Amino acid sequence: MFESGMKENEQNRVEITDVNENIMEEMLKFIYTGKCENLDELAEDLLIAADRFDMNDLKRICVESIYKKSLSVDNALKILILADRYDANKLKSMVIDFIVDKQSEMIQLPTWDSIMPMHPLLLNEVCKVALSRTSKTSKE
Repeated sequence: MFESGMKENEQNRVEITDVNENIMEEMLKFIYTGKCENLDELAEDLLIAADRFDMNDLKRICVESIYKKSLSVDNALKILILADRYDANKLKSMVIDFIVDKQSEMIQLPTWDSIMPMHPLLLNEVCKVALSRTSKTSKE
């Protein structure tokens, strides 16, 4: 942007209007210090921003925080969709394992029937993991 005829080069500044001020502040703190003070409460939004700005280290710590501190039966589907949408493959894999481990609880959720049909590829991935575990168990 700064090396072309774009307005950012002419104005010598970049306006970022689609990232919340708090998220941008945390990202800048991370860039300068390598730490996030409000990671637990902002991890999902930071993951989205980290993906957008290709900040893989920030994305990695967001994934760890979401998995260790946020993931529950109630929000697993939302986090699975988030992980899929923002290419957080490690988180996606961990959430799929979580869903399969908690499958009896997960399929009882009203959101299961409303959300999963809208994401057939994710449902397919969950089913593959569940079926592979079932076949391993039956062979033993």
